Amino acid sequence: MLGCVAWAEVGGKPDGIKRPVFQGRTLQRTLAGRPVKFGKPPEETSVGAVSIQLRVASKELGIPIELLSYSDRMNLIACLETDTFNLNVVALHLKNLILYDYPGTDTSNLTDEQFIVAGSRYNRGIERALNEFIDSIKLPPGSQGRQFSEYGRRMLEHRDHISMLLEKV
Repeated sequence: MLGCVAWAEVGGKPDGIKRPVFQGRTLQRTLAGRPVKFGKPPEETSVGAVSIQLRVASKELGIPIELLSYSDRMNLIACLETDTFNLNVVALHLKNLILYDYPGTDTSNLTDEQFIVAGSRYNRGIERALNEFIDSIKLPPGSQGRQFSEYGRRMLEHRDHISMLLEKV
């Protein structure tokens, strides 16, 4: 699963743009001096080669994002820009996403449904109920609601190829 997420995420925005995006979002809110109703909050900036939101990474590390100063957040971004650290945090997050819906599951041996749901949650978060993802998986192409599981289904399409590549390493 980690390999599939890496495959999907590494091709996104270059790392060099993520730090300025975070800084711009922070500055926007600082200059406004109050909550801003447009644009994403700085903690929702995705960082690292395998993109993960800053707030999600801090949660996985057991540190509430609200307790992190600007300097701490910049340090976390620097850590997430390090591939080994980034992959470890993403792997921990994926494991927790699997266990969120399927407690007690052997996370190294997932069914297609579990794989798709965890992948979809990586992209969409935990706000939706599990049955919404399962219903989405079952919908025919082009149906309203199918987009909820698109990211996970795309990952499943690459699973065998990624597994084959990793076996050669």
